[in-house]
Formats: sequence, structure tokens, C-alpha cells
Amino acid sequence: MRGLYEIARLTMLESLKRRTAVVAILFTMFLIVGMTRLAVRTERKIEHRRVERGRPAAALVEGKPVEHALFTELMRKGGLWIVRTFTMFLAILFAAGALAGERESGALHTVISKPITRWQILLGKWLGLNAILLIYLVVLGSLLTGILWWRTGALNEQIFYGAIASLMFGALFTTLTLSLSAVASTWLSAGIGLLSWLVGSQEYGLLRMIAHGLNQNEPTREAAETLYGVCRWCGMLVPTGRIALWIDHVSGRLDLDGFMGRQPFVRPEASPWDLGYVAVYVVALLLLSGWVFSRTDL
Repeated sequence: MRGLYEIARLTMLESLKRRTAVVAILFTMFLIVGMTRLAVRTERKIEHRRVERGRPAAALVEGKPVEHALFTELMRKGGLWIVRTFTMFLAILFAAGALAGERESGALHTVISKPITRWQILLGKWLGLNAILLIYLVVLGSLLTGILWWRTGALNEQIFYGAIASLMFGALFTTLTLSLSAVASTWLSAGIGLLSWLVGSQEYGLLRMIAHGLNQNEPTREAAETLYGVCRWCGMLVPTGRIALWIDHVSGRLDLDGFMGRQPFVRPEASPWDLGYVAVYVVALLLLSGWVFSRTDL
């Protein structure tokens, strides 16, 4: 266990030494604050025009004009999307070079020469990288919660929990990319990691929207069913959609269905099956990558 702890600690220190995590935190904070300023300015312009024209508020949500509620929901969704997307990018960036970089530089040979198993190296790297991502999410979750507290006047801990739940994205892509890093180069691991994100995002992404559009017309419904099947397989191969469902479930949302207009498609509710699938997926992939890494010539 001591060897596992040392690998995790050294992985965290190495990541902090490169200052990538610090730069990522500052850049993401800049994006969230910039998004907030843009949303507030746009809302104020809309309200100003409405007052100039002498029009009353279209509707009230929790005692405030609907524009306020809509932009609050936009800030919540946009903020969480920024947080989880950059968590994914950081996970791929850190994990791609975690083993491949040390193997290419020869540092991994020095580590292996010590009384420590390859399983401990792999798990130590995985724990260290996810610990860095957890710190990242705590900082950004606190910022987003504070912004929405200022915005609504009420502390909503669900926003913070939703940000922390984004660690599931970190665990997924750390596992995927670290598995590749055990046998492939840094650049190849990063490239396939990004490609896997693109595949997984199609479960409720662009491909799903195309399928939904085709399903509206009788002649193209068969093609729509085929695309729906492809979307389901994308979600099975890389379960980012299942994680996104749980983040939305944990973070909560305002009831604005009557004001948001017609949605392209309705995503299902999060279920324990989704969470179980992600957990089994990550554990199985870790076991497989550990087995491969333990038998790979360095």
C-alpha cells in the first residue's frame, strides 16, 4: 500500500509542477465568469427593451420575470457543461503521458526497478490523476455555486454536487487514456482518447438529433431507427451520456419546460443501471489495462 500511495503522491506533485492544473483552473474560472457577465448583460438588455416598450413580464417563475429564470438556468447548464468538458480534456491530457511519457523518457524503467508492482504503478497513477481532478472540481464547483447564490439569493448545494459528480467523467477518461498510455505513445493515446469522447457524445449529441429529424418523416424512419441503434452502441462503447444524465439528476434544475419551447428530443431520466454500467465499465477496463501493462515489454 505504501508503494501505491507514493506513486499517487508523486503523480499529483508532477502534475502540479507542470502547472497544467493551475492554468486549467484559472482558464475555466475565466470562462465561467465571462459566461455569467454575458448572460447578465443580455438579460438586462432584454429587460430594458421590454420596459421601454411598456410591456409587462411575459410570466413569473418563483416571483421573478421568466427571463431571469431562463438565464439562471442557462448559467447553471452552461457552467456545468464547461466544468465537465474541461474535466474530460484534463483527464485525457494528464493520462496520455502518465505512462507513455515516462516510458519514452526512460523514467519508468527506474520506477519498475524498485520493489513495486506494475499494478501499483497503474493504480497509483489513476488515483493521483483523479485526486488532481477532484481538487479542480471542488474549486470550480464552489465558484459556480457562489455565482448562482449571488444570482438567486439562495444557496443551492445541488450545483456543487453536480460539479463534483463530473469526476465520473474524469474517472472514465483517465481509465480509457491511461489504458492506452500503457501500450501506445503519448500523442496516440491523447488522439484516441479525444476520439472516444467524440464517439460517446453521439448518444445524445449530433447523431441523435439527425436521427430525430429523420424520424419526423415516414420515408426516412427506417434510416432513423438505424441511427438510433448507432447512438445506443456509441453510449455502450463510451458511456458519457449515462454520466451526463446523472450529473443533471444530481444538480437539479428549474421547472421551465413550459417556457423553453419544443426540445429536439427528450433525454431519459438517470437510473441506477446507468451508474452501475459506468462503474463496471471503469473497473473492467482498469483490470484489463493492468493485465496488459503487467505483460508489456518496456
